Amino acid sequence: MTEKKFHIPTIIISAVALIGLILTGFIAEAYIIAIISIVLCIKNKDRSRTGIGLALGIITVLLGLVYLGLYLYMYNKFGVSDMYWLFDILMKQ
Repeated sequence: MTEKKFHIPTIIISAVALIGLILTGFIAEAYIIAIISIVLCIKNKDRSRTGIGLALGIITVLLGLVYLGLYLYMYNKFGVSDMYWLFDILMKQ
């Protein structure tokens, strides 16, 4: 019986998505990278241990929802609308 090794690329990709979201607040970009990481984790789960990468990807997606909620709150409460390009697209009528 061979021991499965960690799948380092998915861990790195998920960490980049999470750190990028935290430092820059770019929700759409972090979502794209996190979804790519989650798909890679699911594809490689039979050959490698992918739990860390999967957990980081899911955390990134959930934290992105929190950031989007904060953007919506700031828009409704303070009228700030020019913070992020994705938010501007969502709010333009």
